[in-house]
Amino acid sequence: MTNPMKQSEKLQNVPPVAASLTPLTKLDGLEEKWRFLEQRSACSFFQSWLWIGTWLSNLPPSARCYLLEVTGDDRPVGLAVIGACTLFRHRFVRTRALLLHETGRHAIDRMTIEHNSILAEAGRESEVVLAGLRCIDAADLTWDEFVVSGVGAASLDAWQAAIPAAKWYMDLRQQSDCPFVDLEDVRARGGDYLSLLSANARQQLRRSIKAYEGFGSLRLSVASTGADALEYLHGLQVLHNAHWTGLGKEGAFPNEFTRRFHDQLALRGGDCGAVQLLRVSAGTEVVGYLYNFVHHGHVYCYQSGFKYLPDAKFRPGLVSHYLAVLHNLQAGNRIYDFLAGPQRYKRRLATAQTRMLWFSLQRTRVIFVAERLFTRAKDALRRRLRSPTQ
Repeated sequence: MTNPMKQSEKLQNVPPVAASLTPLTKLDGLEEKWRFLEQRSACSFFQSWLWIGTWLSNLPPSARCYLLEVTGDDRPVGLAVIGACTLFRHRFVRTRALLLHETGRHAIDRMTIEHNSILAEAGRESEVVLAGLRCIDAADLTWDEFVVSGVGAASLDAWQAAIPAAKWYMDLRQQSDCPFVDLEDVRARGGDYLSLLSANARQQLRRSIKAYEGFGSLRLSVASTGADALEYLHGLQVLHNAHWTGLGKEGAFPNEFTRRFHDQLALRGGDCGAVQLLRVSAGTEVVGYLYNFVHHGHVYCYQSGFKYLPDAKFRPGLVSHYLAVLHNLQAGNRIYDFLAGPQRYKRRLATAQTRMLWFSLQRTRVIFVAERLFTRAKDALRRRLRSPTQ
């Protein structure tokens, strides 16, 4: 990974840019500006207007948001939406937070943004992030920390270059492996995806495929319109919710806000091909659904809904993702990304992996020092309790 100090030195020699942070009270004109910059960027799907615009159009009026805009050479070179909220942690930490493309409200942020960063013109990512952080630091706002969720490998260099120059404490909240299938590598091997998997994964796949073929031919269907995508999404939600409710947990569609957001995203993205909803069937039996996003050849495996059967030889997740990999291989896509998470099937089906980070950039506050001492003590106690008795 790029040395952050060397990157910081390079940033001193770039032409100056201007940055502003203003209340986002209406969306007039923002879509045109965002799409114009998006076309000149190397952004992820989660930075695209399809995701951001759908999110903004569904936010309640009470959500406080600001528009961060970085300009250079008489044009926008960076854009981001900054949420503002008071957060509470550990029953004693109260912090006034700014958040990148989030609101700070759990019920609204359940969509789980990943591959997140400030939208930036390609090649100017470090410059834009640094200008953005300096603007936030100088803004006439009262805040304690800037929360940044789900920064992927493609954006890490820009943040590593900017954070030392900003001189804030970086509190790393979470990091996760992000397994993916390199579809270009599969093509280079003659399209033989199975050969890249472990012997155990190959055996489980073949066994499960054979079991499902007892119901009839396995097939993968693709929703070709927004209306079809919405139908598949609702089918996915039924299976998804049944599974998580059975485990006594909340699924990914727990409230009206998230359901409305995803309905609109499926309708808009299904018509243009940016949302990929897949249904896998065996004869007349539904095996499961996959809810993916596609952006410049990068497929993001966002959510799923599977029909689980009592017999362990039926593995709907493995079979569905395997068929989806083959479909996207044939469609000419580059990456099949399982996104962050420790699920075993991701490691079994992946051919490579990167990292993703969640962090907070904190101003000097006594409460944050106390929080760090508290979390270290709690982690030490957990390790001691897990250790075998000597």
